[in-house]
Amino acid sequence: MAMIWILLACLDRESAPISDDTEDSVASCDTASPADTGIQLGTIAPACRCEEPSVTIGTGEFEWEDLDNNAPLTMVHGPQGGWHMLGSARVCGTRNIVTLHFTITHDQSETLVSDNTYRVALVDDPGSCCGHYPGMYGFLGVQALAEGELDTPPELLACAPVTLKMEATDSGGRLLTTTTSVTAVPDPADSTVPCP
Repeated sequence: MAMIWILLACLDRESAPISDDTEDSVASCDTASPADTGIQLGTIAPACRCEEPSVTIGTGEFEWEDLDNNAPLTMVHGPQGGWHMLGSARVCGTRNIVTLHFTITHDQSETLVSDNTYRVALVDDPGSCCGHYPGMYGFLGVQALAEGELDTPPELLACAPVTLKMEATDSGGRLLTTTTSVTAVPDPADSTVPCP
């Protein structure tokens, strides 16, 4: 008799619908209950996908830090000899699995100096329909800007305006884009002269 119950339990489990972040489990926004708001168990609740979506650019290596427009952002000189600028993304009103395309462009020449793609699970922002992902390295490559012996980011980008662009595509295909302008500031290891 016990074997029959085990068999029935297994059959019932196999027939149960499987829900993941790639499929909507709510038919429409109108049927979502208040309990569905917010991010739950690492998955943004279906009702949150009915909110106005947005993406915001920040910075910070291990946790979210706000980044104002025209703020200074350090070109970190890494221990292996390269340079990077740190970006973070806050995404609201989407599924929690997103692809983040993070680029940096030198404004004066309109030259792309960093192009990076990350596929991540957002870190929950409790009590909201948002999640964030910190510490995205925007690795800097300035070969297209090199002039003779001037061939490093601190030599070519110091104190110059650059545009950070963040494209967020969630696992359902929703695409959001935003940009912000910052001033590229040399790492103190490269220069202690302040930008004007």
